[in-house]
Amino acid sequence: MDSRNIERIVRHAGLLMSESLWDYWPSEGDNDIPERNISLYLAIAFHEKGFKCFAEGNWNDSTDKRIDFLAVNPETGIAVCGEFKKLYSAEKCQSMLDDFNRIQSFVPLEHCGKYKPKFGILAATTFKPNIVKWWSTSDGENPSDHESWKLLYKHMKDAYWGSVPLNSYDEDTKLESTEKHYLLYAIFEIN
Repeated sequence: MDSRNIERIVRHAGLLMSESLWDYWPSEGDNDIPERNISLYLAIAFHEKGFKCFAEGNWNDSTDKRIDFLAVNPETGIAVCGEFKKLYSAEKCQSMLDDFNRIQSFVPLEHCGKYKPKFGILAATTFKPNIVKWWSTSDGENPSDHESWKLLYKHMKDAYWGSVPLNSYDEDTKLESTEKHYLLYAIFEIN
């Protein structure tokens, strides 16, 4: 299994989420979709590919240190770790940079056997067009002058980056209403 296979699973999760949002939007007002929904749809997509999935997973020898998402494949011994956010500010970008480092240092529970983290996923939802462009295109400008945008981009230069539009349906107008909402993702190999 390589990064492109993981990307296909993540994109499938985004499509599943989008399909559900067609019937129900779980947020009120101008709020992003709660990040646990990313965990939920990734779990569905990874489970379809033979992974066992957990919305949170503890570090080895720690009861208070967790990762947002853990998928393990019993046949291959591969573990996929994920951290998720609602990305709308430089502060949240800095938090994603911290999450990147958390994923890189994650150590699964020893008593669970042979699982070795091989892939990391950073994902976020956003409705900010400038963030989507920065994340999804090679010519997107940093959304602000804050250093965190440059640092995250630098740390993730070897990752597979992309986005999936999250569609919804407006019952009043009977039209698709995306509100420019997206699932952003980056997949990288863990050293």
